[in-house]
Amino acid sequence: DSDQQVHLGENTCAMGLLWIRRSIHFQCTMFRYLLDGREASFAVKSSYEVCLKPYHSWALKKAYLIALSAAPGTNESWMARLGGYDESEHEKAKDEATRRDLRNLISVWTPLLERWEQIFEELGLEENRRV
Repeated sequence: DSDQQVHLGENTCAMGLLWIRRSIHFQCTMFRYLLDGREASFAVKSSYEVCLKPYHSWALKKAYLIALSAAPGTNESWMARLGGYDESEHEKAKDEATRRDLRNLISVWTPLLERWEQIFEELGLEENRRV
């Protein structure tokens, strides 16, 4: 019965898939913010708030916030890192190619994430416990 909530074991494939989905959702959301021209610090922190923070314990939230605040900050540095080139080699063509690739990735990930969440909900595997 899909109305029944199952508590997933910590070392199960279903729990692993749930966290992979959340991680991809975090990345997808962050990439959307970056492509929309939001500052990198906003993109990272806002994506964390929406995608991962609700499932983290107090200690894990603190650890993530420290790690996220240490992440380098400019949009150009993020695009260079995501595009696989050195920031000193920043060119409009490389930036545009990286943005195109990110848009393509988002267009693939979005329906997969939606379907993945739907399947977990149908199977009663959506888990909201904090870790």
